[in-house]
Amino acid sequence: MVKGLILVGWDDSIGCVVDATYPQTFLISHEIINKILMTHQFSTESEPELLEIKYKNYIIFSYCDKRNIPEHGHEMVMLVLDQHEEKYVNLYSLRKLLMEHISEFESGERSNRVQNFYDFAKKFYQKRSSKKVLIIGPPSSGKTSIKKVFFEGIDSEELLRNNLEPTRGFSHYVYKWLDMELGVADSSGQELNYYLSKDNSFEQDIAFEAADVVIYNFDFPFWEDYADLVIENLERISEISKSYNVNCKVFAFCHKSDLMPGSQKPALIKEIGSKIKSKFRIPVYFTSILPERIATLYKALQTILGEVSPLSTQIENILSGVIGTSDKTIALVLNREQSIINQHCSTNYNFTIGMIMKEYYYKANEYLNKIHNNRIETATIIGTEVLNVYIKSLSFIHKDVDSIVLVSESLSKVDLIRCATEIGQELKLLKNQQESILEYS
Repeated sequence: MVKGLILVGWDDSIGCVVDATYPQTFLISHEIINKILMTHQFSTESEPELLEIKYKNYIIFSYCDKRNIPEHGHEMVMLVLDQHEEKYVNLYSLRKLLMEHISEFESGERSNRVQNFYDFAKKFYQKRSSKKVLIIGPPSSGKTSIKKVFFEGIDSEELLRNNLEPTRGFSHYVYKWLDMELGVADSSGQELNYYLSKDNSFEQDIAFEAADVVIYNFDFPFWEDYADLVIENLERISEISKSYNVNCKVFAFCHKSDLMPGSQKPALIKEIGSKIKSKFRIPVYFTSILPERIATLYKALQTILGEVSPLSTQIENILSGVIGTSDKTIALVLNREQSIINQHCSTNYNFTIGMIMKEYYYKANEYLNKIHNNRIETATIIGTEVLNVYIKSLSFIHKDVDSIVLVSESLSKVDLIRCATEIGQELKLLKNQQESILEYS
């Protein structure tokens, strides 16, 4: 990714002088600047010159119009990238973008050179849209666990073994999520009454202000004891959220759905869903972080984020289009932290596969490290069933998308390779349709 841009001026007494950087907090050593200056000086080019230099951990594009040296000295404009992220940036397109806009900058009024530089630099950044998701609900209903599993990639079994301390007050976290900067607000269940107070409280302002999505999370045992209170809380949440943002979307999670008695589960799901939907047009999801049921949580949040993230929806459509009606098959899209950011499962997806997949997923570092070196790996996992597993790098589509994992009981390795190739082609087309070449984080 682009780390920053530097405007280097010239002083006849001391040589190179940094006139401005963008972002303004961006710093680079004078040692590097002087080495680039020397490279320009050693070059015999007498026209505008663009150098591409790899030094230490950087890739640096440096532009110097040598026609201006007699009057203004060795003035330079430098664009700096992190060399470790080279595979996430199209260097040819970046060079082209730089050359398309540098002449406009150079022809600007010199008295306004620094401001012109800032305007020029902003062209290399595409800001993410910012969205706020509020997770609210009674105490001990699993709100923080949901956040940790889905957004931070924490092993759900670890959370089930070690109980989390209750959230106190109001905690706000920011995650980079595909085309969004996602603010996730985790509220204390103990203070739920303050958030839902009929008096416009300070706590309510902090929680609901600027929220794009509100998830009311209650667990199944809470529903059994306080069903009427769940309905009452949802009514207040709907009213309050709309008063802050008329476009805010509200969802309900009946969490810990694994605690429903097995024989009664279909009837309970129908009953709870009907009671809530009869009063509100609010989607209800039945979720769990139990390993064999965790796909319910991923699917629910993936669907919700798809409401505010066009890219998430587009990726889901590609996965479902390629996987289609394939038998007992799951596709997982991972980000660079190896958290699942998108998935598509066959309708007859066997949750036993989920258990085996999880066992594979958390031990797959060797394969994923090879992917980071642009290698493709396949593996066959032997468990209670034989699975074909195929991993492919997807880093070309978006810098926050790393790889795809395809797992199937029914498809051969050849079929999985074909599916992965087709998904890659579709994602590449999607990338080409995006308005900007570069992403900013």
